Formats: sequence, structure tokens, C-alpha cells
Amino acid sequence: MNYNSKPLPGNKVEQHRIHSLDYLRGLMAFLIAIYHFIIWVSDLQGAGSFFGRIGVYGVSIFYILSGLTLYLVYHGNLIFSKPSIFSFFVRRFFRIYPLLWVSMALTLLLDKGKYSFEHLFLSFTGLFGFVAPTKYIGLVTWSIGNELVFYSLFPLLLLTLERKKSMFYIISGGLILTNLYFVFFEFNPKSVLHGQWSTYVNPLNHIALFISGITLGYLVANGRIQLSFKAQIALLIFGVIGLFFYPASGDLIHIVQGWTRVCLVLFSCLICLGFYNFSYQPPKMVHHFFKNIGEVSYSIYLIHPICFTVLVRLNQQIFDIKIRYLFLVYILVTLLMSNFFYNVLEKPFIKLGRKVSYLTKQVK
Repeated sequence: MNYNSKPLPGNKVEQHRIHSLDYLRGLMAFLIAIYHFIIWVSDLQGAGSFFGRIGVYGVSIFYILSGLTLYLVYHGNLIFSKPSIFSFFVRRFFRIYPLLWVSMALTLLLDKGKYSFEHLFLSFTGLFGFVAPTKYIGLVTWSIGNELVFYSLFPLLLLTLERKKSMFYIISGGLILTNLYFVFFEFNPKSVLHGQWSTYVNPLNHIALFISGITLGYLVANGRIQLSFKAQIALLIFGVIGLFFYPASGDLIHIVQGWTRVCLVLFSCLICLGFYNFSYQPPKMVHHFFKNIGEVSYSIYLIHPICFTVLVRLNQQIFDIKIRYLFLVYILVTLLMSNFFYNVLEKPFIKLGRKVSYLTKQVK
């Protein structure tokens, strides 16, 4: 999320890019790509494993960061008017849909599966997140459907938070209670997560994460929370230890429901808060690496399953070696292709979205 881009006329932008949030977003995308490789070549994905936690809570951290960064960008800039709200959705459309469409098209090309017209329509319009969360195309696309639902609620949540807090408390409180209903009553802890996937991917099962991010953004942007460097270090250590060492084992179902889920979400929030404006300056090479994976994190997230599929097929036809030995090749290809899609697809459409957004604001 760029807070330091050159503003278009009439647009307010943040004065500084928060690199530490980019680092966290990129790190989560990178680790999720590694997590999927691991579960594709082995079974190291239990509730007690490091990558088992990453597979679930890496995405949760995405949702928290989404609410946090959207608040930081749009608070005081989004107003209750048709041009302003329409401009917000225009920018989200150009940010999300071009790469989403390409990733789904590539998945269809590789998968060659048969999908109904309804499935294709819901997937390519993004409506699946609203009406049928399991009708998506691609391994990780379900979470983008969730994001689209959250974006549809964001103007209402932001405007009520800034103009009528009582209404924000009522709306967000109702959504969080609905989320907690899923957490405590919709899952069967005696069954496996895979068998309850349709419940897990429901946006109402994750909405509290997005609201938590907005709330964190409100607290830090308005000076309600001011952290010293030592306090940030403490939050990060406590959050990381809690997220990865909180006692749980067996199937992943045991970390997505009940009080364990509540605790792990809180630890995830602490990690995000600890990364906010983190003042540590890493070595230049480390900075450039994390800056890069932060910028291309959306491409890493959507493209890595496609890279893996292509690599497996090429390996079968040419090399025929155990796929686990191609881990470094997989990582390199994923990073190269993510940078390619970011530069030739994401960046041009982001710029186009800004221009169209500015033009829509000029329409009376």
C-alpha cells in the first residue's frame, strides 16, 4: 500500500510509506507460498506446526492489514458523497480484478475442468464471496472473495466511525458477534477442517479481522496508541510466541474455532500493531528484498499455485525428479513471475485506477 505516491490533483495521500507493513504483508505472502509447497510435497500442516499456523493466520494477518491500511489511506479522504464512494470502488476494482482475472484464466487453462456458467459468472464477477463462497476458481481465490465483501462494507464502516461512532459500534458489534457465532457454534471440533471448508471460507467467519484492522488504524492514526520502540519489540515477541506456541495439535480445525481462535486472532493483531511504523532500519539488501515482496505480495499470493503446477508438469515431461528437490526453483520462479505480473499488469492498472478515480471525483 503506497502512502508516498505523487498525488493527483484534489487527492489527499499519506505523507510516508509505512515500509514495515509492506514487510509484514510480503513476508506473509512469501511464507504462504512456502506453506503450500510443503503441504503439496509432505503432510507437515498440523495445528501445532509453524507452517500450519502460517497457512491459517497468514491470511488472517492479510485481513487485519487490509482494514488497517485502508483506514490509514482513506480516513479524512473518503466523504459521504456518490463521487467519493464511487471513486473508492473504482480504485479497488482496478487494484484487484485485472490480476484476479488473469490468475483465474490461467487456472482454467491448466485445470481444464468443467465449470458451470453460474460458477464462471460468480467467479469472474467476484460475486461468489457474497452469495456462494465456495464457487471460486484457483487455490487461494476464496480469500479474495472475502476481501471484496469487506471492501463493500468499508465506506460504511469508515464513515460511521468518523461521523457517528455509536452507529459504528452497533454495525461492527453485530458483525463481530456473527463472527463469534461461527467461531463457537458452526464448527465441529471432532471433524476436520477440510470437511467444513464451506463454513470456514464464509466472509462472516473472518469479518472481525477486517474490523480489527480498521480499529487499529483508528487508534494509531489518531494517537490513541503510541508505542515506543521497546514496546513494539515486546508486542512483536509476545505476538509471535503466542501465535506459534499457543498449545494446539492435530487437525487445523483446532486452531480455527473456540477460544483458541480468539487468542490466535488477538496475537495476530499484536503482530500487526508491533509492525506499525516499526523504526528498525534493516540492512539495505534486506530492505530491498522485503520491500520487493511487499510490493508484489498480491502477485505472489495469486500466482504461486500456478507456478507450482507448471513446474510439476515440466518436471514430469523433462526432468522427472522428486518435486521437493525443486523448492528453490519454485521460489525463484514464483518471485520472477510475481515481479513480471506486478510490473506489466498490476502497476499499469493501479495507475489507470487512480486516473479514473480522479475523473469520477470531478463529476458533479
